[in-house]
Amino acid sequence: FLVHLFPWRDFVRTTRPPPFLAPAIFLFSPTLRDRLECLGLTRGQPCLVLVKNNTIEIFNAISNEFVSSNYIEGLTAIEGAGQLFASAFKSINGPIINVTTPFNPGIEINILIENFSNELNDEYLAQFYEVPFDYNNSTIIDIEMEDNLVVVLVDVGPLNRLILVDALTGNQEMISNPLWPSESPSIEGNYIAFLQRPIFSPTINLEPEDFNRDVFIWNVEDNNGRVQITLDDLDQENPHVLDNGVTWIEINENGDSKLVIYSLEKTFEEYSSVVLQSAILMLIPLLLLLSHQAAIEKRISN
Repeated sequence: FLVHLFPWRDFVRTTRPPPFLAPAIFLFSPTLRDRLECLGLTRGQPCLVLVKNNTIEIFNAISNEFVSSNYIEGLTAIEGAGQLFASAFKSINGPIINVTTPFNPGIEINILIENFSNELNDEYLAQFYEVPFDYNNSTIIDIEMEDNLVVVLVDVGPLNRLILVDALTGNQEMISNPLWPSESPSIEGNYIAFLQRPIFSPTINLEPEDFNRDVFIWNVEDNNGRVQITLDDLDQENPHVLDNGVTWIEINENGDSKLVIYSLEKTFEEYSSVVLQSAILMLIPLLLLLSHQAAIEKRISN
């Protein structure tokens, strides 16, 4: 098991942060059979979600009070955000996410993930990867959440694809390029960051892992879709969306790594640019006047 201790308000996303700092604990195993997640209780108190043998148990981390227990057959991924909790499991019709709040058992939504096929390209991809597509046996291997938005990483056989799901409406949209392998999603606010391996010229001499991973951004409120923000020959990993930017690890040819911070804010808004240009034009005569006055004072002092 891996253990991480950190202030819970830096981890749990709530609409109103608490006035105190309580430690949060996050445990997980590589197989995801045993895992401990964090959620936000009402009044800002954290709770712990223990996953063991397909059973989800939720406890109040402050009072150690038992909240609820639920058994999910075939659990493949879990994630929490605020007071919502999403779990993924397999069914005969395909992968399903269950969105619920343990603090109100009457609220529960099951969403069948369907929008991850691309029939025009999947026949070609199956030949290239030498792995057939089996949509009904596809598996959700990762979940990221922000309020009612759920990002699921779906293993469809030859590669992974990213689907954005609105838990309130059930709307689904594939946000990754269906031709390229995807991984490592992160969501914060209106932005989603993830990795893809752009494979423009596949060859039998190269495996997909031989292609570098690039960072892509998806703006939930923008109709322009995904934007590739790394265009070099370096490999990237672990993107993470911040309030106003994105960070990731960049790895060069020698295996050396460095942290990259990318700003999502415009340096100047349009109105600010106009003000800045006007200020520069006004500054030029002022500098000339200041230089002239300095020359006069110098002559007087001599």
